[in-house]
Amino acid sequence: MREQLDNLGISFDWDHKVVTCLPDYYKWTQYLFLLLYRAGLVYRKNAVVNWDPIDKTVLADEQVDSSGRSWRSNAIVEKKLLKQWFVRTTRFAHALRKRLDNPQGLEGWKDVIKLQKHWIGDCNGASFEFKVVSGGGVESTVEVWTKYPELVPRACFLTAAPGSVLDSGDVTVFNPFTNKTLPVFITNELEFDEGRDVRLGLPDAYRADLEFAQMKGIKYELINFQECPEERHRICRLALEAGIGGYVCSSKLRDWLVSRQRKWGTPIPIVHCLSCGPVPLELKHLPVLLDADEFTPCPRCGSRSSREQDTLDTFVDSSWYFLRYLDSRNRTELFCKNVASKMMPVDVYVGGKEHAVLHLYYARFMTHFLHSIKLLNDPEPFKRLLVQGMVMGKTYKAAGHYIPPIEVDFSTDPPTERATGLMVEEHWDKMSKSKHNGVDPGYMLKNYGVDTTRLIMLSDVAPTSNKYWSEDSFTGIHNWQRRLWTLVFDFLKSRKEVSPMTSPQDENRLKDARNFYVKGATFNYANSHQLSVAVAKLQGLTNSLRNTRPAVMASSQEFEKALGCLLIMIAPMAPHFANELWSIFQTAEARIDNQFFDWDKPLLKQSWPQLDSDYKLELVFKVNNAVKGSVRLPQESFTKLTEHKAVELALRDDSVIAFLGGCDILASRLIVAEDYEAILNLVIDHRQNRRIKVST
Repeated sequence: MREQLDNLGISFDWDHKVVTCLPDYYKWTQYLFLLLYRAGLVYRKNAVVNWDPIDKTVLADEQVDSSGRSWRSNAIVEKKLLKQWFVRTTRFAHALRKRLDNPQGLEGWKDVIKLQKHWIGDCNGASFEFKVVSGGGVESTVEVWTKYPELVPRACFLTAAPGSVLDSGDVTVFNPFTNKTLPVFITNELEFDEGRDVRLGLPDAYRADLEFAQMKGIKYELINFQECPEERHRICRLALEAGIGGYVCSSKLRDWLVSRQRKWGTPIPIVHCLSCGPVPLELKHLPVLLDADEFTPCPRCGSRSSREQDTLDTFVDSSWYFLRYLDSRNRTELFCKNVASKMMPVDVYVGGKEHAVLHLYYARFMTHFLHSIKLLNDPEPFKRLLVQGMVMGKTYKAAGHYIPPIEVDFSTDPPTERATGLMVEEHWDKMSKSKHNGVDPGYMLKNYGVDTTRLIMLSDVAPTSNKYWSEDSFTGIHNWQRRLWTLVFDFLKSRKEVSPMTSPQDENRLKDARNFYVKGATFNYANSHQLSVAVAKLQGLTNSLRNTRPAVMASSQEFEKALGCLLIMIAPMAPHFANELWSIFQTAEARIDNQFFDWDKPLLKQSWPQLDSDYKLELVFKVNNAVKGSVRLPQESFTKLTEHKAVELALRDDSVIAFLGGCDILASRLIVAEDYEAILNLVIDHRQNRRIKVST
């Protein structure tokens, strides 16, 4: 894969490469696990878990889809009771959800915010740990969620669903706020909160609980219950101080199950001592290797102890890798705090939508945690999110099996499998080796070259859309490259052989074209990341220059500027092609402008094209989302425009004044929208006596 990326001319800094399965990386994953452990965010308990019968390991709730299948093997998940390690992600649920309600710095997250909110749920209750008592002894704990934390001391029973962790004989639970045991009933007679199989009996709040207590002969005393935020806060604070929960979270969100039953991944840095119980290792003992001895001295008492046999979920490794990128060769700490303070959060994260819940949720939890212990300045990991679409290939299926295109007979209608004559179904799928619908990058490079391959990948559709791979689109890119190649040589020929003849009209047209396309392409590169639109803009500038007469090419300063800018703007997508053309462009005779470009430097050392200071941009005035007027301002003035000045300009427009009818302006906000147009959105709020409420 690295060789293919290098062959595509993609410039990664391989000095910052991390390999999460190697000890020099997972040593720090183990250290991060220990930081969580010391913060009270790691615990081990019996739990009914999701068991993948094919991979033979447990899965977190996030790794089971809505139809009950494993995210990796696609097997129907089974339920088992096992002792497992958990990370208390619910501790940060409220903070993670609250940040999504006011997503400052989360540009471009869009529907991913909705997915994250849906996964986290409404944080309208709290979870508590109750000890489970069986046969006179404490055997484990059970997590109990309730919408009314202030009533936990008044709980008088517990119900659990059949098959839950409490469905294992005669058990009771210990209420930590009253030092009394509560009876446990295994039943589905009472409705459980979403995502829960345990319910706290609160007759004060629920009529169903009252009737159940009466039916079972459970003692209770009713009060005239009214929600009390102060008492709720007090109970949660006491639980937090005692280490038994009290975290504000939703009923549906569960803690992260990180144990995996397999001989690969990151070993959990815990030893089990008969005297001391589970003991976390120190940094000096890390990394614990996969092939380490099963037994080792206890770090506390020296007794013979056994190593934890489970490994960590691979999502633990990927929940923080972006931090290791910053400081991948650091041998003494997780990462350098000073480096992270300068570089984090990540400016742009590019990933598939399949990461919207899993990876992004875990990464957000981890950075919120590291922020809480003062290792990061910002709690969020990624400023901007670009959810890329998939490259789709056409697949062929016969008798329920995928077959490669070479085995399809396309001369029949419909197509058939050559070997069997069976009818073949055609449809589009995400490229995959198993579906025989992938394209070998080596084939593309051999037949089309590096830069053509890159341009084909980036053209036609936006990075956020699925790309349906078809050779039909290749011709358009080839033709554009040929036109541009010819244009550069036509320019050289004109400078040598053609008598110059230009006019102010020619110069103004070329100047306007250069500024227009520089503005558009720059926005598509730097702001919207709509690279397919950037390709279209560059093709537009190419066509505009090709419509120029040879006599104008021979002497036009604006043509020279526009052609140079075009080559510079192509370079990020087609660097070899653009550099070759630039080296030819540099040989042009009779250069007219020796200030606009640095002629002694190669293409990639040139400055990115800027708009001329006198180029006019449009300020559009909208009222109730209807355009009511506009004004054109020089770029230099436009970039210095204040909100107050924008409102003043709007109120000078006859159409705006007529519509507003002389109402007062209460506030204003200037929006910079696509193509650098500023939109002043004035919304009339009739509920405020027809005063103008200016908003975004």
